[in-house]
Amino acid sequence: MKLVNLVRCWHERLFCLTRRDAVAQTASVPVKLVPVTEENADLVGTLRGAEYVSQFRQQLALGDFGYYACVGDEPVAYGWAKHPGSKDYFFRIGEGCCYLCRFFVHEKMRGKRIYPQLICALMARETDAERFWIAVERGNEASERGLKKVGFTFVKEFSFFRVLGRTLNMHRLTP
Repeated sequence: MKLVNLVRCWHERLFCLTRRDAVAQTASVPVKLVPVTEENADLVGTLRGAEYVSQFRQQLALGDFGYYACVGDEPVAYGWAKHPGSKDYFFRIGEGCCYLCRFFVHEKMRGKRIYPQLICALMARETDAERFWIAVERGNEASERGLKKVGFTFVKEFSFFRVLGRTLNMHRLTP
């Protein structure tokens, strides 16, 4: 095993948005949003690879909620909402918080505002939350442009240290 896999530093940029400040977004192509369930979790395998199927099932077991964005019957993107009690690599989710995460849009569908529409759909579903958090890896300018379209504003950049698959300095999200 390589040393880089034993110890790693991640630079994550955290953004926040209150519900009242959200700007609704719609994709430029017709998109059908389908909740991720045990019965369809394996669809991520065709989109990203078989190793993601177990990750999706684990997220469902934690109570996370996800949507596939489909064009026709084909999933082309997905995104998740995490709640207090869920597990995340970098953040502890406090009561009253909703953390939006693990978004992916297939490269052939990028630039069509699917990501901002997914964010808006997850926020609309999460009726108990008034404040939403989202983080992107430093340098992911495309994701930052997408979340800013919805109204998210930058809060802070964090450097997280992971050793043997565990984050040493997690941050707590609060309302």
